[in-house]
Amino acid sequence: MLGATFADDMAARKAGNYWNPVQDGVSSAATFGDDMAQRTTENYWSPQSATAPMSESQRAWFESLTAGGGAGTPIPSNSYAQRLNEARLAGAQDANKLGNAALDVVKGAWNGVIGVAEGVPNLLTGAIPGGSDYVPFLNGLRGQYNTSLVGPAAELVTGLGAFKILGEIGAATRVVNVEQALGANSAATAERVLFENKFPLDAIGDPKIVPTQALKNMSGNLNYVVLEDSRLVVGKSPHTSLTNNTSVQAAGEIQLYNGNVKWLDNASGHYQPTGPQIQGIAESAFDKIGLDAAGKFQFKVWTLDPSLPRGGKWVKQ
Repeated sequence: MLGATFADDMAARKAGNYWNPVQDGVSSAATFGDDMAQRTTENYWSPQSATAPMSESQRAWFESLTAGGGAGTPIPSNSYAQRLNEARLAGAQDANKLGNAALDVVKGAWNGVIGVAEGVPNLLTGAIPGGSDYVPFLNGLRGQYNTSLVGPAAELVTGLGAFKILGEIGAATRVVNVEQALGANSAATAERVLFENKFPLDAIGDPKIVPTQALKNMSGNLNYVVLEDSRLVVGKSPHTSLTNNTSVQAAGEIQLYNGNVKWLDNASGHYQPTGPQIQGIAESAFDKIGLDAAGKFQFKVWTLDPSLPRGGKWVKQ
């Protein structure tokens, strides 16, 4: 060693612009500056080995030697100062990684929303991600990740959550629709009134039922009933014979001419059906078998008349 201390020795070598005494023969460069630059560029510490990489602190020290102003302050390998310096660098790197991860969480959430907004219309057309017919029309709005795991994971979680919410909304909508349908059916059931035979002791004769297909070529007046299960029965016998004395939703007479409905009403002495719902029930029953009865219902009112066998008669309203 040329100087009393390591620093003095480095300063002397730098001032003389040489690395080792010629007789040492271990320098890979002819001058001090070239040797320091080579060590820094090729990232090795000892002159005997190029396989011992420099730490960040060693690189900083070498760079200070080649920058001018003396030999600098050496940081011996594995010293407290070196470990402290490397811990500081590692902490900075960790903080940088944490910041990138936090930023990627935000980007992942955003990309997840973009993916759902882009995927739903594609799925409605039958296109799936990765398919040739999939159109990534929002791809330009996606954020670029700084990490390989955090961002994609956040995007996946956001996408699954969004689809779950959409599914719950769809399920809730279906429930509302079902409830509305049930409510409508309940309302229809509540409006459905059944009428019973008011003269149950009267004899019930054999029914003379006319097939519904035959009605399309008939002319004349016939009796009809709409049973509790909404079946239509038409014939040339009393209403109670057509029903076998069961309850009805509607009953009355109908007049046909060459299979065309001229009118229909609610005139049934045994059942005496009343109420505004009868018209819709009767007209709908005939419409279902192909006879146009819309708007041809004549509502009649049962008027009391003690002089008549039934105690009254039907009068057109």
